[in-house]
Amino acid sequence: MKILYILSEPCYPPVSGVRIPAYHAIRLMSRDNDLMLASLVSPECEPYDLKSLEGLCEKVLTVKFPRIHPALVACKALLRREIYYMERFRNESFRKQLRVMIAEFKPDVVHFDYVLTTQYIDCIPPGVGTVASINDSSTFSMENAFRQKLERSLFRKIYRRLQYYQVRHFEKTFYPRFNIVHTMTEKDAEFLRSLNPNIRTEAIPNGTSVEELDQIDKNLPTDHVIFVGRLSRSTKLQPLTDFLNIAWSKIRKVKPQAVFHIVGRKMEGIEPVMKIAEQLGGVQFEGFIENLADVYSKAGIAIVPINKNCGMVNKAIEGMAAGLCVVGFHKTFEGIPEARDGENCLAVEDYEEMGDIILNVMNNEEKQQSIQKSAREIAVRCFSWESRRIRYQKMYEHAANLAKSNL
Repeated sequence: MKILYILSEPCYPPVSGVRIPAYHAIRLMSRDNDLMLASLVSPECEPYDLKSLEGLCEKVLTVKFPRIHPALVACKALLRREIYYMERFRNESFRKQLRVMIAEFKPDVVHFDYVLTTQYIDCIPPGVGTVASINDSSTFSMENAFRQKLERSLFRKIYRRLQYYQVRHFEKTFYPRFNIVHTMTEKDAEFLRSLNPNIRTEAIPNGTSVEELDQIDKNLPTDHVIFVGRLSRSTKLQPLTDFLNIAWSKIRKVKPQAVFHIVGRKMEGIEPVMKIAEQLGGVQFEGFIENLADVYSKAGIAIVPINKNCGMVNKAIEGMAAGLCVVGFHKTFEGIPEARDGENCLAVEDYEEMGDIILNVMNNEEKQQSIQKSAREIAVRCFSWESRRIRYQKMYEHAANLAKSNL
């Protein structure tokens, strides 16, 4: 089978949430299929390595596009009645070169990785299967954000509310054009089908690198907590701020020796978080650490402080695969059917309870170790990337067959 991957950025090295699933899908499919890859490259794109991708694909096409101020993109999107992230990745040069590539390669199926690449579906001729790998429903994600009241800026609140209606209409009317819409969880798939029953969905969660995480020393510190994530948007900084103010404040009063490790790139807007951390104490900003084993060897407890039930919470399954006691919200684990509260993870309702349950497990080493062991076992059995290979293959074959049947 011939598969063409269309990416928003080159996916090697796989060091971010956007790159990791794309790289592993390509790596797994390269065994039994012929692949080509076309990718946009933004000015702020992190360093990448095309040679590694060229070893997996027959051809790799990259097209750079200029940096545009976010405010200008936002204005253009509103004027064109377009979605912000679609407008940002609009590029006619890429569109032209993509058409040439498709004509030469003649793929059986095209994988649009991430929603912002789906705007290039008009380049795909009839009879070619299409898979829109969107991660989660943007409408569902925005509803989660509204529920959590994550936005503090009045302008952003108004803008996101205006975009919400556009996004909802977009998903309802645009996604039925694809043979398959690939989501991370069945929750997102159900939501999309509720918008429009004609949206054909396939829920295949991300995997994680269980082999790499097997290197971690199992004698993890019982009173060390870790958060891993890219600190790039207010929607991620606010939950971290709430955790510090409510949960970590409580933990420090009872366990002044406890340490909280924050691993991730320090992006714009992190200064208020650092100020709170300095006042509370016991917080170490580790920056970016590429090796996962080095990341998760720092603590015995991992937190996932984002209270949402859309999308696959990758850091939850990553922490479980590392053999840590992962603490998150009940909604956090709704997208992970294998998660069992009190058995291989700990689920809470709010940040107050998160502080209490972390203190509880810090004081109960036997319980912490039991959860760590069970988490690692379920991850090895259910979360490996290798376990996704057959499901990916069947999804592509199904999309190709659907496209041919519609001719």
